[in-house]
Amino acid sequence: MKSRKTACTFFCALGFFVLASFCSCAGKKAEIVDFELDLFIDDDIYIGEVRNFSLRNINGEVIEQVGDNGEITFLGDTPLESSEESSNIYHATVPAGEYRLFEDGKDTGAFFTTDLKHDKAQIVYCSTLAYARDAILANTDTAGIFLVIKDKTFVNLGYDNPLIVASGQINSPVNIDLSDCPNMTMGYRGFYGLKNLKSIALSLDMNTLGKESFAFCSSLYRVEIPNSVQTIEGGVFEACTSLTEIDVGTKNKSFYSENGILFDKAKRTLVAWPSAAGDVVVPENILLLNDYCFAGCTSLSSVRMPGVVTVKPHAFKDCSSLDKVEFSSKLESIEKNVFEHCDLLQDIKIEEENTVYSSNKGQLLSYDGTVLYAWPSAKKSVSVADSVTRIDDCAFQNQSGLVQITLGKSVREIGYQAFSSCPDLSIVIMSNVAIIETYAFEKCTSLKQVELPANLRRCDGGAFAECSSLTSISVQDGNRTYKAQNGAIYSADLKTLVEWPAASGSITVPDTVEAIAPYAFNRNYNLKKVVLKNVKSLGHHAFDNCTNLSEITLNEGLASIGTHAFANCLEIKKIVIPSSVNTIKNYAFWFWNADQTIACRSSSVPAEWDFAWDADCDAKVVMSYSE
Repeated sequence: MKSRKTACTFFCALGFFVLASFCSCAGKKAEIVDFELDLFIDDDIYIGEVRNFSLRNINGEVIEQVGDNGEITFLGDTPLESSEESSNIYHATVPAGEYRLFEDGKDTGAFFTTDLKHDKAQIVYCSTLAYARDAILANTDTAGIFLVIKDKTFVNLGYDNPLIVASGQINSPVNIDLSDCPNMTMGYRGFYGLKNLKSIALSLDMNTLGKESFAFCSSLYRVEIPNSVQTIEGGVFEACTSLTEIDVGTKNKSFYSENGILFDKAKRTLVAWPSAAGDVVVPENILLLNDYCFAGCTSLSSVRMPGVVTVKPHAFKDCSSLDKVEFSSKLESIEKNVFEHCDLLQDIKIEEENTVYSSNKGQLLSYDGTVLYAWPSAKKSVSVADSVTRIDDCAFQNQSGLVQITLGKSVREIGYQAFSSCPDLSIVIMSNVAIIETYAFEKCTSLKQVELPANLRRCDGGAFAECSSLTSISVQDGNRTYKAQNGAIYSADLKTLVEWPAASGSITVPDTVEAIAPYAFNRNYNLKKVVLKNVKSLGHHAFDNCTNLSEITLNEGLASIGTHAFANCLEIKKIVIPSSVNTIKNYAFWFWNADQTIACRSSSVPAEWDFAWDADCDAKVVMSYSE
């Protein structure tokens, strides 16, 4: 052992002398680091046999050997020598850089980043997640930590994962091995946003990766997916642009990986290609692009898809450099929000032989041009062609920079969430629209005025939800369905209040109103007090998520309350239900807490109230209430 150490030390010293000279001659300034690796078991030092560790620079700049002719090879491993005093401390002299850790010539999956200020790393063998959390917190500013966790208890790693909380408080690279955690599951956002996570090996018994498990882990370089995994939900590797190594178990029956791309086992579905950049071509055998498969690939510039038949939602979300996509005649289905936040995408090509879709000047259209599905590059002021009759669901959702849109005279329908969350949209000109569907303009916070056309026959509740600046609403002459007064939309006879987007503070619903339409005040965060006078029915979700509503007066004569009508109205301390109410639908008071009271004038719950009228509600229910 002594002779091996001496030889290794000699060759390493000689090699780094030459390397330093080489870097100096090349104009580079080499930082030579005396790297130390410490081993622990929980919070005690490791005691055992001397281990055979080595480091390999990921850029291939580590000396492997000195040849007989004195020539130095820069593509090998640097051995770590054990301390004379302890078997838990190892040393090596290496240039500053990023390294992979090997043991007995096998890749451990761990990565360390060294420089003169970060010259120490740790391997910690943890019996519980609690020990792992504490070990992370003890590595505030080091070259990195490698956690080998063997927690045998049942653990579900969700958005409250203690390792996320701990890792978010340090700057050191984190590597995690969960392969020997037999009762571990991965839930929603298990490691979401953990920017210093470098590598992870999953539990050998894990069968599902929950939605967005590793989304926005921007430094994640390697993932080991075991044979047991059968389900990978959407967005698991969103914005993991450093993830070039996806290692799937060879006996996995559901998934397969190749060159950093994750496929289904049959290689017909592209599940994820997180490191995609530049100009890429999807293999011709791929028929389906999974949801979020390219999401967050900010360096992706163009994609050609010769065999793709179906594209699932959010497939290209946040591909901010994407300027060209090409589809073949085989394309049959592009689902919603596929090009969300692809602001530079001006070139959408569809082969002429395609009988489902067409494209024109950056717009994705139906084959005959009558339905506009997406226009991701639309900015400032744009006009929709007269050939278009429908703006489809989510067509412009989440598009910033779109200030004004003029809809052609043939546009008759605006779909669900068509312009949802367009923060800069302030002018909408629609001359012949007949239908505006739910949430069509929700969260358009710059929208201050709108004129509803004479042809409008259906304006669904919530069409302008969270449009808190929309104080001026008018209806063109000749409309027989709607009227507008004081920023609110009513039925033509003023008996139904359809929506009041900018209602705030204390309001009294006019005497003429007999019905509050579904979603009429949905997600109005400025409403504090409401008085009803002659209302007979409250539609579903009428006041859902009015989180600052603290007082509401329900008039005698009110007959029905719809499902989720007061869901999440948690500032209301007490609501009095008139004896005239003979119908309350399911979940009307969803998520009310124990500090709230539902005071009923009736002596008992009427038989017509739905069985689950107070389901998921902890509020105190009082019958025979009298003030």
